[in-house]
Amino acid sequence: MVLVSVLLGLVILFAISFFAGFDQIGQVLSQANYTFILVAIVFQILGVIALFFRWEFVVRYCRLKISDARLFLITLAGISFSHLMPSSRMGGEPVRAYFLRNETKRSTSICLSTIIVERIFDAMTFSLISLAVLVAIVVFWNLPLWMIALLILAFLISSSMLFLMIYISVNRKVGLRMVLWFLKKFEKLISRWKSVIELEKKLKRDVVLYSANVGMMIKNKDLWALGFSYSLLIWLFDMFRMYFIFLALGTNVSLLVVGGAIIIAALAGAIPISPGGLGLIEGAMIVTFSSAGIPIPIAGMVTIIDRLISYWGMTFIGLIPAYYLGIKKYPARK
Repeated sequence: MVLVSVLLGLVILFAISFFAGFDQIGQVLSQANYTFILVAIVFQILGVIALFFRWEFVVRYCRLKISDARLFLITLAGISFSHLMPSSRMGGEPVRAYFLRNETKRSTSICLSTIIVERIFDAMTFSLISLAVLVAIVVFWNLPLWMIALLILAFLISSSMLFLMIYISVNRKVGLRMVLWFLKKFEKLISRWKSVIELEKKLKRDVVLYSANVGMMIKNKDLWALGFSYSLLIWLFDMFRMYFIFLALGTNVSLLVVGGAIIIAALAGAIPISPGGLGLIEGAMIVTFSSAGIPIPIAGMVTIIDRLISYWGMTFIGLIPAYYLGIKKYPARK
């Protein structure tokens, strides 16, 4: 999967450079202010730290015993695998649950519940930011109708996902019905390795425990307050990272345009076609920037630098702790 991502990334890099013009991109890069690029890298680091603290607070609330250092390594590994799996925002969650379970020796249901609650915080914040950016763009900025339509779609999808995650998580009957439906669909495949009857009994117990745990957490006001605060910081750090890349290339752009591009790119990256939304995210960013009147060479170079920092840098950095923690080290727990 890593090799596929690298090859696809090189193709995308060549395509962007060819489309924007090699000479023009070279000229833009030669005049770049690398101090601002370092500032952009700092904002990326701050975003990862905020993501860690958002999850860490939920993990501590559930009284899972694990050191902050190990939890931070798991966070990095999860980011890396999110970039390597189809859909840019959900691929690393099973990996995080796997590592957390094996580090804490607690049930999968409890470990998974900490991640789902964290995703609920993220979905809620994404919905509110999508709505805020949409309103601000309609009032203060004259952007194409397609961009406004995509922002509306992002808001509707994220709001629907938020509702579904909460509803399925706290409604035991619905959650159990879904789990048993999947079990029935893959019954023949599962029966080769494990007794379906035993697995069904275990899943019923896990669903009850998972639902109770999620229900308890989403009723806690402190979790909501901190979860929203950290999620908001993560999105703001993403915006400032990209904003300073623009400044590094000598272009002053509105934060509304940056926010709109990030939201539309996140929406495109959620489509499970390529690893981490490769190609989809880059295309969405360039089209959004060019529609806002930003020259193609600048839009292409900002996209390349931003993805080098936020995607490629974090992917390879996260593979190191994944190897250290041992993705194949732990035997499957019964």
